[in-house]
Amino acid sequence: MTGERILFNPSGAKEDLKTDSLKEHSARIQSIWQETYGHLPNSVRPLMPLTKILENYTQALNRKGYGVKSEQEAFAYLQKINGPNGDGQMIPFLRRMHPFELNGSSTTSLPLYLVEDAQLFYQSDLKHPKIDRQQWISSPETRIQPNHLKSENDIPFLTLHIPTPNLDERKRMPRLCLMESTLAGYYERGVFLSWDYFQDITMSKGMHISTSP
Repeated sequence: MTGERILFNPSGAKEDLKTDSLKEHSARIQSIWQETYGHLPNSVRPLMPLTKILENYTQALNRKGYGVKSEQEAFAYLQKINGPNGDGQMIPFLRRMHPFELNGSSTTSLPLYLVEDAQLFYQSDLKHPKIDRQQWISSPETRIQPNHLKSENDIPFLTLHIPTPNLDERKRMPRLCLMESTLAGYYERGVFLSWDYFQDITMSKGMHISTSP
């Protein structure tokens, strides 16, 4: 629903930013962008709980006479009218919600920021924003620490933090991906190769393989 996003976590910075100042965090992000890409991002905004987004959306709907009475009702309207299935006008606001909230994850007390840079995104599908892999620059600021996924030849790569993707979401990813799960029982598996075979075969053949390996 939000598409791919670039989030900045001040507590994960190389130098510990011991401040809650939006101004100082924004200045640090702008410095990273200027050094890495040679330009500033379009915007830097703090994330907010989904409940706050729905509260504001409910107020906007009710001013138009919808008479919305609950968050669930507001979310249903959002998906139908102004979300990816509608005109997409609420997508910029949904992109500011905390990670994985739609999957039941609780919000974090850590300050997190959404960094928007139109030059780093494909412009073909604005309802499903996707980072342009050719424009993304892998740097020490964007790598997981400790960097156990660094390639021997220092090949740049883009790390995505996502919930378990459904079939449609998996199709938007490269056919071959390096993955690592944080779920209990799977983390010990370590890094593994994931091949989206549904890009090569029909759905019926894929279901046959799944049930009769």
